[in-house]
Amino acid sequence: MKTLTLACTLLLFLFTGSSFTGIPAPAENVNTAARARIHATLRLSQVVAGIEVTIPTAIYSVQNQQTGAYGTAIDPNRFDVEVQEGDVLYLNSFDLPLAIYYTVTAADVASGSIHVSILSL
Repeated sequence: MKTLTLACTLLLFLFTGSSFTGIPAPAENVNTAARARIHATLRLSQVVAGIEVTIPTAIYSVQNQQTGAYGTAIDPNRFDVEVQEGDVLYLNSFDLPLAIYYTVTAADVASGSIHVSILSL
């Protein structure tokens, strides 16, 4: 019963629109032809009551707004995305109007790993 309550609370927090007000809008398209694209792993998580919970890949999709390419699920918790610095990733759950725009940074490209944390409570 406790697990069901936690799961319902998690989904409630995931679909509330008020928590997404701090997410930046997509960046303007900049000429980035000189930089090479890399494959990076993307992980989406949230912190609930001090515990980090990874969002399963089955709940959301990720699309690179510059190339139009979708991420490929590596495992139940991570996507493989082809990116370069400045690309904007569009993360959406079940095609709902609630979405996250994430701009890829130089640190993301250098590490080959992108971690987006949402709805931290």
